[in-house]
Amino acid sequence: MTINKTFSEILAPISEAEFFDAYYDKKPLHIPGDPGKFPNLMDFDILSRILGLNSIWTADTLGLMLDNTQVPREKYCDPGSRDGRSVLIPNAEKVGGFLQAGASLVAIDIDTLTPEISALADTLEDSLSAKAQANLYFSSQRRQAFASHFDTHDVYAFHTVGEKVWRIYENREPHPIRHAAFKVPPEQAKARRGGVLMDVTMKPGDLLYIPRGQYHDALASDDFAMHIAMGVTGIIGYDLVSALLERTMHDERFRVNFPRAALGRGALKTRIETLGAAIAEIAASDSFIDQFSQYQQRFRNNRMKLSLPVPVAEEVLRVKTPGLAVKSVQGRPVLASASGAMPIPPGKEKIAAWIVAQDRFTAHQAASALSEFDLLTVNETINDFRKMGLVAGAGAS
Repeated sequence: MTINKTFSEILAPISEAEFFDAYYDKKPLHIPGDPGKFPNLMDFDILSRILGLNSIWTADTLGLMLDNTQVPREKYCDPGSRDGRSVLIPNAEKVGGFLQAGASLVAIDIDTLTPEISALADTLEDSLSAKAQANLYFSSQRRQAFASHFDTHDVYAFHTVGEKVWRIYENREPHPIRHAAFKVPPEQAKARRGGVLMDVTMKPGDLLYIPRGQYHDALASDDFAMHIAMGVTGIIGYDLVSALLERTMHDERFRVNFPRAALGRGALKTRIETLGAAIAEIAASDSFIDQFSQYQQRFRNNRMKLSLPVPVAEEVLRVKTPGLAVKSVQGRPVLASASGAMPIPPGKEKIAAWIVAQDRFTAHQAASALSEFDLLTVNETINDFRKMGLVAGAGAS
């Protein structure tokens, strides 16, 4: 059974108010918990089961790290094809060999693979107005997978198996984003990370929050350690600029040529100021704010949720010809109206009588009311009525 935890339950015993006031986008937070806090989130049986979903794993979704270095994908994958394109597919025996040697396994984008992880991601997205994406990290033998680094998203690390020591450093890059301009080589990261701010030993049930840009690294302190890292990406000013760019495309003021260079800096300055004011006007408009509000409400990853069986939407039918009635003429059943009569096939007079007595009906309702007839016979009679123009959809003229 999937237990959907609220954001308050995820943070407990820290309150939401304390989290947002003191920690959110400000500083790291370690929340110790008991092993039952996040039941069925991840263990070896669950991991083995999802790794057995062979059709979803490629070198892009399953990686190996050993001593701060990414294992070349050709070392643990075999050439294959998926959907008509060539891909590298992880080989279980090769992956197992690297794990025995102390490599760490990284499974990317697993937030749709179990109901528990999906529910956790949904809760974070609903509470933070952000997109949440889950990666799994499995480490062993006190080997470090990643050198000191920072992430371009907030991290909510849920520890599930074993123990791992996280080292959080004092320094934080100022709100980096996923762009080449914010990449820091490992040797520079070591110099920029500063002193140790926190040493945290993570155990099952613990949660560690790390704001984006905060330098950190981790080392398994047990034979095995496993955690799920939820990377949470919120809306930033850059998204506002993108939305304004789309909006200004439809405004003629932004499609007019700039003054020629010969007209000098003053003409250029005037045009820039004019367009700057136009941007401010658009950004402050109710229509744009409503549009951006809708964007914020939809800003989440699409995890398809379909509850089966899906009820079939049936067409509602009506009798087009008023005054229809089933009568007997010379011992034979007919369908009579003011304009004349037409014969009813033998054995179908009861079906016909039921249909003409209805104001509105569906095929399912007809089949239920006429249960002594098989469904095929009922549907055939309805279709005959439609072909004769006696029955039509309720919305038809």
